[in-house]
Amino acid sequence: MTSAALRPSPVLAFLASFLAVLGATAFANPVPALADVLPARSGHERIFGTVTVEPGEAVPGASSKVGDVRVYGLVGGDAGAFVGSVALEGPVGGDVETAFGDVRVAAPVGGSARTGMGDVSVLAPVGGDVATAFGDIYVDGTVGGNVEVEHGDVTLGPNARIGGDVVCGNGLCDRHEGARISGNVMSGSMNGAGGGGFGEGGGTGSWLLSAALLCGASLLAAVIAPRALASSAAAAGSYPGWSLLLGLGSVVVAAVGGVLLTVSGIGIPLLLLLIPAYLVLVLFGVVVVSYLIGKKVAFLTGGYRQGAGFAAVVGAAVVSLTLLLPFGSLLLVLVGLFGAGAVLTAFFLRRTKRRVV
Repeated sequence: MTSAALRPSPVLAFLASFLAVLGATAFANPVPALADVLPARSGHERIFGTVTVEPGEAVPGASSKVGDVRVYGLVGGDAGAFVGSVALEGPVGGDVETAFGDVRVAAPVGGSARTGMGDVSVLAPVGGDVATAFGDIYVDGTVGGNVEVEHGDVTLGPNARIGGDVVCGNGLCDRHEGARISGNVMSGSMNGAGGGGFGEGGGTGSWLLSAALLCGASLLAAVIAPRALASSAAAAGSYPGWSLLLGLGSVVVAAVGGVLLTVSGIGIPLLLLLIPAYLVLVLFGVVVVSYLIGKKVAFLTGGYRQGAGFAAVVGAAVVSLTLLLPFGSLLLVLVGLFGAGAVLTAFFLRRTKRRVV
């Protein structure tokens, strides 16, 4: 019996079913779930929509799961969003945080100002740290703690006063001559003053440790799950388009699922299980791509008889070199998503073949 080609219908059915289950979990009993997240006493904590603290208002906290937060009055505690930007024209006593969105600080903040993916602009004092994983930071005020960027640039204006360190990751640090830094400067590139870096600023020892961990994980996978590793690598080589599509699509499904499970009172325990499971899937995806590359390298060098473990380790060593490139961590994440998509592709291929047989 000839093998069947990969069809879109099982994939779409799986994604639709997953979203349907998450939606049913979140909204099957909406009244108790919303009551837990949105207390009746507060109009400044929402699931969807913009939250605005008007001038003259004083509230204990302000937050929105999906929506922007605007502060013109006084917030005694924290102000933040999950998906949305946060802009401050009034003081905040606690932290200012968002996972996906920009942060603009034009009034004093007692805690830290952070975002996972977005830019941070600081024009007023911040008592704690200022940080972003993917984005740029501009500081023209006082920061009591550190200023940290993993993937992006840091610009320090003439009024910048940094009480801690400045970490620019793999980006640029542009420092005005009037800026003052009490701690150290660690970056891949520094304009005006500062130090140097290696790769993404973590140093040779950090890269060697990361490479060793990846090689160890690849060897372990080749020993305990050789069939899953081989079938996933074969899917990545035969169906690269599907693998990339499913890998990137899994991010969307995970984001939507995270929001729905956060909204649901009974979904939070499930979310705590799904987050590490998804991270393991992406890590295994890196191992899959490493194994695929290692097989090709072993074939070209005549080492194909050394076995799956040899190919996995060789490929992991090659993949770990991406960490020495600009935005190397981001490239490694994309490699993991591609590999995760290959795992899903191999899964759907097996189901399709079983139906044909």
